[in-house]
Amino acid sequence: FAFIPIPNYNDTTGFGLGLMASLFYPLNKNDTISPASSTTLFGFYSSNQTWVAGAAQKMHLKEDTYRVVLALATASINFQFYDEWITGGFIDYNASSAFAFAKGSRRILPKFYLGLKYRYTRSRTTFDIPVEYEPPTETYSGLGPVLSYDSRNSIFSPSTGFLVEFESLFHHTSFGSDKKYSLFELKANHYLKIGGSQVLALRIAAKVGMGDVPFNDQAILVGTDLRGYSSGKYRGDQKYTAQAEYRWAFHRKVGLVAFAGFGYVTDSLSHIRLQDTLPSLGVGLRYLAIPSMGISVGVDAAAGKEETAFYFRILEAF
Repeated sequence: FAFIPIPNYNDTTGFGLGLMASLFYPLNKNDTISPASSTTLFGFYSSNQTWVAGAAQKMHLKEDTYRVVLALATASINFQFYDEWITGGFIDYNASSAFAFAKGSRRILPKFYLGLKYRYTRSRTTFDIPVEYEPPTETYSGLGPVLSYDSRNSIFSPSTGFLVEFESLFHHTSFGSDKKYSLFELKANHYLKIGGSQVLALRIAAKVGMGDVPFNDQAILVGTDLRGYSSGKYRGDQKYTAQAEYRWAFHRKVGLVAFAGFGYVTDSLSHIRLQDTLPSLGVGLRYLAIPSMGISVGVDAAAGKEETAFYFRILEAF
């Protein structure tokens, strides 16, 4: 069992406090090959009345032949986006949504997994603009194939190997979606052991939206693909990032990380310019909460372009 409080502050959402708790366990004690499965609960509330609550279930079955991820969440997020063309500034908005997610895959070759992913979202977005209007409540329902290659020596604390994941979602009226659009994501991680307690982790990631991509499914720099961004200024139909992280367990259960990266957010790959590069730089602290499984908790501090952000986490960023 691991849990971590999630204090947070940024100029957009104000002060916030959350909690993430995860339970790790074997589904079958006779199965010594499958990694531990996990159940996670999380919640967050901030001073601008942003809140999120949800649960996630990850399962590894039959000697890791099958992998299943399930998640449910509901949220009311008061955030902002940067309007470059009309106001030249930030516009506040509220996104209220309910979310359900399922992904299942089967090992088809050594280290290769093939499966399907489904996501259902019911969302309503209200913009703080001086115009009277009634925002619609929209449904986005998408289904698509997923393919991954996993040669990591550990699911939770890898020090060697690769993880390459390709995922897609095709939203169509035949699935109950109000809009037709597609999302494609590619993530590739590589782990190199460079000492007895030192690891170099490398990652590239891309998200590409095609068609009538709704506002809430656009790519945005939040989370861990490029740490150091929390204002919502950078948003588009496509996102490309690359980063490297040095991990050093320097004293028993305590470790340090240092990371750097860069990325681009754009509506088209052809629009990317060198001067649009978004940098990221930061450090973090780790504590090995469950040594038998290599599960750590920690905090990262990151600086991006014109802003900083803090991240409290269970497990590594990638």
